[in-house]
Amino acid sequence: MLTEPQQLFINALKSGEFEQGEGTLRRIDGTWCCLGVACETYRLATGKGKWEEYSTIGRYDFITDDERDNGVMPYVVSHWLGLGGSQNPDLTSEDGSLRASASAFNDGSNIDDDNPYNVKWNFEQIADGFRRLFEEENEEAED
Repeated sequence: MLTEPQQLFINALKSGEFEQGEGTLRRIDGTWCCLGVACETYRLATGKGKWEEYSTIGRYDFITDDERDNGVMPYVVSHWLGLGGSQNPDLTSEDGSLRASASAFNDGSNIDDDNPYNVKWNFEQIADGFRRLFEEENEEAED
């Protein structure tokens, strides 16, 4: 079973309201990384955090009381989602054959061999990956 924040995040990824982008949490062109969607979901649900534009670079930073990030979700967002501080958690394919960080699957990148498959997932696939991760994490927390 998912927590309310987890379900809100999964719903946001599957909503079609966010256009998928690459390389940063949120771009000025209106595109988002899956981790940026997590930040925006947190902001809308809690009223905490804000986006600050860096137009010369073409992106936004997400700012919380203690953090400023543009490439990974802040610790506070990770904890809100029940991920224990993992800012860019690994996701696994349904059959278990693929495992890479959320941002690597989002971007389809092979940065530092983090995604040796060069597989790009859409937000629907990423939402399914996060659902598997959340269910696994929540089950471990219950034990």
